[in-house]
Amino acid sequence: MGRRIFLIVPWYRPGDYDAAVSMFGDLPATYAAWHERALEWEENCRTAATPCLRVLLQPDEFLSWCRTRQVQPDAEARSTFIVEKARSLLWPEATADDV
Repeated sequence: MGRRIFLIVPWYRPGDYDAAVSMFGDLPATYAAWHERALEWEENCRTAATPCLRVLLQPDEFLSWCRTRQVQPDAEARSTFIVEKARSLLWPEATADDV
């Protein structure tokens, strides 16, 4: 399977954003500020002709994923989570070694 380069953006719903801010130390304080920045990332991707994929991060799902893997719910775990979720969305039949 050929390699693709694209940006994966963790996406938050407005009602979940406060929970995300409490888990991750690298998010803007408000949903509006984060959303504006996320839309800028997407626009930069379009300008560079780089595909961009929004991956919804729901706090309950993420925390369950962390408990299962016995990892802290932090920014590093978020990165791994969204990559795994993106893989499952893009290549549902593939294993991690296939992608």
